[in-house]
Amino acid sequence: SSCCALRSSVSMAPSGQTAQREMHNMMLQSQMREGGAGDEDRLTQGPDPAGDPARWFSVTPPLALFKSQSSFVRAVEICVRLANLRTTMVRSEVAYLRGD
Repeated sequence: SSCCALRSSVSMAPSGQTAQREMHNMMLQSQMREGGAGDEDRLTQGPDPAGDPARWFSVTPPLALFKSQSSFVRAVEICVRLANLRTTMVRSEVAYLRGD
């Protein structure tokens, strides 16, 4: 176990992302039917920090944006894994040089 382990809470499961998008679309449609918050209210509230950043600037962002977002998340997770592996390797090297 590493004291410096980096963890990512982002799930790469495609089914979860698809379900989340569908749920969000259904909520938007119901708000539009019920006369939910107008555009003026949305502009004064700003982006929802807990929401999906791809939707901060558009209700229906292009599919390419979602693909690049998932590629970026995957790249960050790989970087975290590499950093953890490097830490493990350095510790092993130090232990080997000490003669442990």
